[in-house]
Amino acid sequence: MSRAIPTPTFGFGYGFMRFGRWLFSSAVVCMFAVESTLAAQWPIKDFVVFFGEPWSSSHPDLVEIGRYVADESSYELDSREQRPPHIPQSTVIEIENYLGLVARRYEALGFLPPKLEPFIKQADGRYAYRVYLYDTDQKAPASYSTDCAGGVLRRIIRVDLANPFSPDDLAIGKNGTVTDKGYQHLAHELFHAVQASYPLFAENCALGDWIGEGTADALGVDLARELRGVALPSSANRWGMRRYYTPLRVRDDPPDPLRQDAYKTASFWRYAGEKVTLSGGIPGLEFVEPDYSYLHDFFMKNIDGGASENTELRWLNERLLEHPAFLQGLSRIYPYFISTFAGYVNTRLTPSATPGGDTSRNMWLGEVFGKCLAQISESGYPPARLQLELKKVAAGCWMLHSDISSAIDVSISARGPGAAQLSNLVVGTANGAQVGAPVIVSVNGEDIAFWLFSIRNTPGVANVFVISNVAEDPALTTAFKVDLEISASAWTGTISAP
Repeated sequence: MSRAIPTPTFGFGYGFMRFGRWLFSSAVVCMFAVESTLAAQWPIKDFVVFFGEPWSSSHPDLVEIGRYVADESSYELDSREQRPPHIPQSTVIEIENYLGLVARRYEALGFLPPKLEPFIKQADGRYAYRVYLYDTDQKAPASYSTDCAGGVLRRIIRVDLANPFSPDDLAIGKNGTVTDKGYQHLAHELFHAVQASYPLFAENCALGDWIGEGTADALGVDLARELRGVALPSSANRWGMRRYYTPLRVRDDPPDPLRQDAYKTASFWRYAGEKVTLSGGIPGLEFVEPDYSYLHDFFMKNIDGGASENTELRWLNERLLEHPAFLQGLSRIYPYFISTFAGYVNTRLTPSATPGGDTSRNMWLGEVFGKCLAQISESGYPPARLQLELKKVAAGCWMLHSDISSAIDVSISARGPGAAQLSNLVVGTANGAQVGAPVIVSVNGEDIAFWLFSIRNTPGVANVFVISNVAEDPALTTAFKVDLEISASAWTGTISAP
């Protein structure tokens, strides 16, 4: 038996859930021209390794005197050491060559030249940035120091030769060669030097790490893969598996290395880069080489009012609205991202990174959403009920099991504080194929949000749904508890696919 498919005229996408995605103007998604960014020419793109500790001072005047002495005389202020016997000269050459390649990639993407010193005149007359390798006594394989670092006023890259962590976390392994993580860290730290050239970073030392570390980690991971074929086995490091049930904005990561949400926000910036590559199209589960040139355009605009959660969210929202690859705010981009991201476990994770099957999926969803409770809705039975606590610019999920074979309708209703908060909710399937905002109606004076999805169901296989909470002005988003009712029912019709 067939039945009519309702297509409401209100709500920005409800009527299109059965067929796929939100309603977008084809002129926006498919037929716009991205203004090419004129690449900023870098006067220096070479690097030279220096074994030893750099001189430093917390006094600005002394720093300037030291710079003058280093530039105008042959006197060596840095403490030069011998190359350690376990590090071959080939590793030195590899570090220098790799950083040179990374610099040329950043230049090609249009980024400003880095704030980096010192630069040394070489025998052939060309200048090169010095990179320091020594026992840094830092809890990081590599680091970049800048004016915001608290007393260290020289802008330098240093690589640790005696890191206290496991060998896998060293930039240079016990065999004296650059490790996979080392390639990632070198590109990461050079990108921090690039960031320092923009007032967004130089004038906002308290800028949230979700921007600074998240973008640097995205570039570090992807350039290590692109230039040296590094495929990090960890799902957390490769794909940015972070706690998206917590607010998108992260000021500082806690000491726990397993909770580096700011770094792992790389997944959001990578998704945005994939969208640029697709000329404003919608990225899916399969990996698309990201185009990070959009970050230069973003970085060129400073934050109004200093760094804080609200100003940073508004900064991002404004950049998305004005950039030709997006032309939509965070309230539209984030739901598509997080719904698609939930499905990465099925396509992007390598078999060695996770156990596979339901175990992999549950591990992934548990880390990203905190919990993803299984709900059972059998035909003719009362709807499943659950309550989710949604944070500011964050998401949650649930898994729906149904005993109905083939096509089903999934009806979702949500109750919360009121229409204003409910209108910020968007529900999507965990592959980004169907994403939509609610229809909100008032029933006996109570505002209720409704969604209707049509999906293909396989008994015994969970259908994962994601719900996000982002206001049109993301800074005005509020956290609240939402009560959901979910039911599934069979339907038949002449459409071959939902």
